Amino acid sequence: MSTPSRTPTPTVTISSPRGTIIGATESANIEVFKGIPYAEPPVPSNSPRLRPPQPITTALGTVHATSYPPSMPSNEHPRDKMHNPLPPNIASLLSPTIPNPEQSSEDCRTLNIWRPKNSTPDSNYPVIFWIYGGGFQVGSSMDLPGGPIVNDSITLKMPVVFLSANYRLGVFGFLAGKQVKDDGSANLGLQDQRLALHRVADNIKSFGGDPRKVTLWGQSAGRHVRLFTKWLSTTVTTRTRGSLYSKTRHDEFRSGYYGLSLFYLPRPDGTVVTASPEDAVSHGTYANVPFLIGNMEDEGSTFVFNTTNISTTAQVSGYLSRSTTIEMRIKHRSIHWCPSTRMMRRSGLRSTTSSLNSLYPQSKRLAAILGGLYGSPNSPDHPDGNDER
Repeated sequence: MSTPSRTPTPTVTISSPRGTIIGATESANIEVFKGIPYAEPPVPSNSPRLRPPQPITTALGTVHATSYPPSMPSNEHPRDKMHNPLPPNIASLLSPTIPNPEQSSEDCRTLNIWRPKNSTPDSNYPVIFWIYGGGFQVGSSMDLPGGPIVNDSITLKMPVVFLSANYRLGVFGFLAGKQVKDDGSANLGLQDQRLALHRVADNIKSFGGDPRKVTLWGQSAGRHVRLFTKWLSTTVTTRTRGSLYSKTRHDEFRSGYYGLSLFYLPRPDGTVVTASPEDAVSHGTYANVPFLIGNMEDEGSTFVFNTTNISTTAQVSGYLSRSTTIEMRIKHRSIHWCPSTRMMRRSGLRSTTSSLNSLYPQSKRLAAILGGLYGSPNSPDHPDGNDER
């Protein structure tokens, strides 16, 4: 009686730094390597915290890259506010972006790699390097598993290698101030990304990728809009009634321009970010590389996870009426005049129909409203009357 053949464990030898990376077979077509370190850990003898990342100079030895590494600690939504009110199946959807404290560590600067099965250094597949979003406050390399993307590329007969990398967030990655700038510690999160790309250039051929064909792909903060096109973000203006009464139009525009600003963001430091985005664009000193800009559907769905107690029209109305912004109050009034279907069409789980995949009775409606408020207006602002879902 013959013994069933076992699938060989994917193993890759890299040279910079030297090491043997042992991965896993994720599916019939996909091999994966998770948690490959690309920088020294943040300990005083190697790479002190709140300092630029240092490349690994000693041999890695053997790395068992078979499970996701810890995520970077974030300064958003403590567990008791975001995770505990939710049923386990819904809370699990948030875990990659907003991990529990026990899932995070400052020693998080690692890479994940998905590739077609049986790739070799001669495969020379194009490489996709994914940079997650989250406002530079939250997120992790677990946000977007690369397996389905690589599998689709194989189906299309255009196979790719997919990577994702953790980088420092919030206070750990984007401190501001003169002292931070003077000692070269500004924009540490971006410096992490840059070092990760250097390691990809050094080693991706060993995994079957072509270092000459690397495409950066990002969403939200991961696309670095604030570094290059912030001046185009004219839809993100949230206004209070008082400001409309007391401010000039110019002041109101300025308030809207900075209305959704966050504390920890990339800033010009003369080195990593050499100039403000406006100056770089006006003087033509930005990177002259091809780029493609898309649009994210269902933006508002992100904001409805922790409002599970809102299940009726009256509760939606009360939720909106307590807001201090004019847009929310207008929508509070219009909610009684517009059919519910118009307030939930297109934005808010657009790919489904009727009540399928609704988290709770009013989740699609709130997703549409909040998506419009935060700069991704769909049905509430542009009803077309043709998509009654």
